[in-house]
Amino acid sequence: KRKMGDNDRINIDLNCYYSINGYQHYTRTFNVFNGDKVRTRLIPQVRAGLPVGLTNANFRLRRYFPTVGDYFVIMNPDSDIYDHFSANPNQDIVHIIVELLPTSH
Repeated sequence: KRKMGDNDRINIDLNCYYSINGYQHYTRTFNVFNGDKVRTRLIPQVRAGLPVGLTNANFRLRRYFPTVGDYFVIMNPDSDIYDHFSANPNQDIVHIIVELLPTSH
């Protein structure tokens, strides 16, 4: 769901399982930032922005993995290549990139 007047960020509400300190949770909201909200030093592959005007398309989510004080992004899901990001000021937010996938034929 896109915030009115905010073209740089959308929220994706997911119904998923995760565990924090032994407690189980089943819902979570992910904040997705457009390319201009991502640090400019990142390589273009990671700085992929949100496609404009597409509402029904194939997307892949690239997750940032929060740790204590830092978080990382997996550049390629089939490899262990990653880049380092500065400390996440709000550890309960997971930043992810939305990438448009090629149309299947």
